[in-house]
Amino acid sequence: KLLRFLLEDGDVLIASKGTVQKVAVFEDQGKREVVASSNITVLRPKEKLRGFYIKFFLETEIGRAYLDYADKGKAVLNLSTADLLDIKIPEIPIVKQDYQIAAYLRGRADFHRKMVRAEQEWENIQHNVTEALFGN
Repeated sequence: KLLRFLLEDGDVLIASKGTVQKVAVFEDQGKREVVASSNITVLRPKEKLRGFYIKFFLETEIGRAYLDYADKGKAVLNLSTADLLDIKIPEIPIVKQDYQIAAYLRGRADFHRKMVRAEQEWENIQHNVTEALFGN
């Protein structure tokens, strides 16, 4: 029974309780088994939908409206699992989903690489200014 609670690669994780609406996709690192906390609703995609595609949809204006509708909380986020499961996600061919997912993952990797480079450049500038002020 416990095996059904273990996260699988591609599972969609939705913060269902708390203060911030967030959607993520579990990416298996192969290091150990992971179970989501009780504040997270896990959607396991079927054969016609990819996890990242569901994430993309839920982050659109229409998807956010569905999430707002599923929110039964007053001051604190409390998404109804039943309402989440009722969300109709438009189906597009797997090939198109995979193409968009690949573009997203490339863009995300490029973004992270540029952020690391920008942080390194900023540290170098700070170091050079400090050296100029207090150096030899």
